[in-house]
Amino acid sequence: MYNQIRLPLSLNLDLIGVGTTGDSVQVIVDATLGVPAVVGDTAKTFLRLSSIGTVVQIYDSVSDSFPSSSDTISALEGETNTIVDLMALNPSQMIVDATAGIEGFGSLDQNAAFWGEYNLIAPFSVILDTITFVPVTSTPVTEMDHETRNQFRASVKGASMTTRIINGLPISGEMAIIFSDRDLFPLDRKAETLQAIADSLQWLDSLYVVKSCTTLKPSNDDMYIFNVMNDSSDCIEGVAYLIRGVQGSRDTVYSFVDTLLKIVLPTPEEFYGVGDPDGSPGMVKIPGDTVVVSEIDSNKITMLSSLGDHYINNMTRFYGTEGQAVFFSTRDTLEILSYISFTLQSTGMLEEAQDELVITYPNGNETLVQDSTIVIRWRSLGDEVSSQNVELFISHLEVPDIAQDEDWESISGGAISNADSMIWTPGAADVDDILWLKMCNEDGSLCDQSGWHFEITSSGGRMVSRPPRKYDEISPAVNKNPLSGNR
Repeated sequence: MYNQIRLPLSLNLDLIGVGTTGDSVQVIVDATLGVPAVVGDTAKTFLRLSSIGTVVQIYDSVSDSFPSSSDTISALEGETNTIVDLMALNPSQMIVDATAGIEGFGSLDQNAAFWGEYNLIAPFSVILDTITFVPVTSTPVTEMDHETRNQFRASVKGASMTTRIINGLPISGEMAIIFSDRDLFPLDRKAETLQAIADSLQWLDSLYVVKSCTTLKPSNDDMYIFNVMNDSSDCIEGVAYLIRGVQGSRDTVYSFVDTLLKIVLPTPEEFYGVGDPDGSPGMVKIPGDTVVVSEIDSNKITMLSSLGDHYINNMTRFYGTEGQAVFFSTRDTLEILSYISFTLQSTGMLEEAQDELVITYPNGNETLVQDSTIVIRWRSLGDEVSSQNVELFISHLEVPDIAQDEDWESISGGAISNADSMIWTPGAADVDDILWLKMCNEDGSLCDQSGWHFEITSSGGRMVSRPPRKYDEISPAVNKNPLSGNR
């Protein structure tokens, strides 16, 4: 505070911080300001608020190098709040109630005034373990239209993001852009973390992660994969698939989570030391500065452009300080500058997207019951096929050929209107432990087959006896009609 008025002035400040939950902390500052000795001079008063209380230093003249008096008003533990208590609240609102008074006699001089300025230096020392956090709100990415999706997949072979990171935080770490087909992003893959997610979904089941496509085969009778994939060829090795473990039943692939790209937050180059007048010891003096190139391969592009909506989020991990204290302050900054480049190929870029039929249910490994009402569902991708009639078939063969008409029998009674669904009631003749589903447009030029076989049990719970079969590890993708659309 600066004072040119030759009167004994007192200053009373009530600082009130209000948190987001409505809690508040009040800090009271009462001090007497310095008084200039002669007309035209300016007295200076320093008020320093810290964890110990308030320090008041009075300089009779602004030109003095040393204070004429210095008093410390100590905070009473448990009774008096300090500025540290107020800042620890992380207030969303600050209220300053200030009053000034004259306490005694003096002189008033023309054009004399008093004024003030403040400087907030708020470093705080912490010792951190490694922490990871993901924002609650993710960014939804709606399904691409059929034309865009096919051109995107055909022409974009990869991408890379070049990022410059200037890290002025006193800790290092990493940031990752992650994506999923559900708005669900575990912080890690620990059993307790996954169980907490299962509990939040009000499941009595377990939740675990599988990264091997060997486990995620449709021939694995213990695993149902078609909630996430339309075909076993959609599985990508190394991607984290979240599996819902259902006791007494087949485990189900619930969603996937993958990393689109990752950047590293570099360690600062230099910190302030003891006695440095410009900063507290341990504060960042020279930030870390690095350039990172992150590659985005074609597998990630394929997953991000697969059917259905997707969600993008970021995961930030700050590394622990290994028992050492670091200092944060209001000067700390994190600056990220980036650009992305795509690797394109001309093949397919200008070609018209081919229409597709995609069976979604039953798509394999389902157990259906005779005489029950089954809603068969599919997706019609493309303008022409959406307006064409379709016909649906089943096969009892172990490995039917999608191109051989004699391997299939119609269940739709001929061509029907394409409504992306059909109600089917399987009868006694359909009961079998192996059935495949096929659908085609009316002229048979476009077909799709279920990703794996399913079964139909009799309403009495008994299966029709059939000769034993040898189950070969054959992906149904090899039986696709060359004229059918690619998934």
